[in-house]
Order: sequence, then C-alpha cells, then structure tokens
Amino acid sequence: MRAWFNGSGSSLFPLLLLLGFPLSATAEDASQQIRSAVNDALSEEVRLWQQQHPGQWLENHIRVQLPSGATTLPPCTQPLLLEGERGRFPVGRQHRRVTCPNPKWSLLVRGTLSLQARVPVTRAKLMAGHLIQPSQLQWQQRKLTPSDGDLLMSMESIAGQRARRGIRAGSPIKAQQLMPPLMVERGQQVVMLARGDSFAATTSGVALKGGSEGEVIRVKNSRSGKIVSARIVATGKVETIF
Repeated sequence: MRAWFNGSGSSLFPLLLLLGFPLSATAEDASQQIRSAVNDALSEEVRLWQQQHPGQWLENHIRVQLPSGATTLPPCTQPLLLEGERGRFPVGRQHRRVTCPNPKWSLLVRGTLSLQARVPVTRAKLMAGHLIQPSQLQWQQRKLTPSDGDLLMSMESIAGQRARRGIRAGSPIKAQQLMPPLMVERGQQVVMLARGDSFAATTSGVALKGGSEGEVIRVKNSRSGKIVSARIVATGKVETIF
C-alpha cells in the first residue's frame, strides 16, 4: 500500500501503543484482519510523525509480513489490540503484538516502513567553525534510514549556524553538527560590563577568543591591561565574572 503525505512534525516520546481496531463489516479471515490493523496503525504513526516534524515529505511504503501461523487462526469477533513502542522514527523494521480478545489468540507481526523526503544537503565541504549560508545548501530527495530521525528538514534551521566540525559535500545535517554563530570574534573590541550588588560599570576590552552567547572567554581590559574571564551576553558585549 502506498500513500502520499505532506505534513509537518514533534518531540520524541516513547510509550506503549494500545489501540483497538474495529472489524470490517465484510467477512475477513484472521490474516486480513491482522494485515489491515497493522497497516492502519503504522500509517497513523507515519502521519503523526510527519505532522510533528515539518518537512517536505514524499512517498512512503508499508509492507506487513505475517507469521505462517496467522493463516490457521480463527477470525476475531472483537476489535484487535495492538501493542508496540510509539514515538520513535517510523522507518525500517517495526514489530507489533496483535491480540484478539475473542477467541483468544496473540502473535507478533513485523512491518517494514520506507519513507522518502526532500532534505537540505551541503553543496560543498564545510570546514569546522564555518558560518553556513543559504547558498551553500541545496534540496535533495533521499530514502531515509532509521538513523535519520534527527535530520534538520528545513534550510532555515541550518543557515546562520556554524559547523561544529567538518561536514562533507552532499551530506544532510543534524542539530548536533551545528553550533550558534559567533557573537564575539577573536581580537574584537568589546564592551565589558561589571556589575555588583550596588554598582554597574562599563569599559572597553579586547576579546582573546571568539565565542557564542553564554560562552566564557578571556578578555583584556584596554585601560588596565588586566586579563579577566567574561561571559558573552550579546553581540560585542561581555560581562565580567568575579
């Protein structure tokens, strides 16, 4: 079964999926009931993931594989119950336990999910510390793997960030490969802010290291020549640490 999804998507939250699936009004054997229930459950998981994770989602394919024993089971007269982990990236092999309340039987069913999407990739190799520009990215259609659940799906989430380490040409990008842009460059003149319980003062200094907001760097006071530790609080501004 193939379906077209165009959604946008959330945070991961592993939990137990316990769903009841009503039986069709037409007569179905147990194999058909199981296949329909698992296919519907996996389709819904894909839909929710895509809704929670914005992106240019393309075609998906679901294949349900029944164990040989499914053909010998009597049809279920009540809604089937499915148990399985929900919330992780729904790609690759999936396992769901299907239980019939009446007559009582239970079996483990395997499904395989295939997803495709258009994702931003690098046009050329990026060096560590490089500030990424939109022109250095391009869209590429990819068949996703189970390890692709944390890919960044929009150019806006990548452009303006710095590469934490080198990134090869043609690579999709994950959040852990990026770091915020520099707010202070090495050698830059900065405003030094000193604050206490009853006073506040400013002076000028020179950053001995670059950094992003919240990072602690060494700064040389331009008046006294003293080198102090300071936290970056804004572009070109640091606050001394006593």
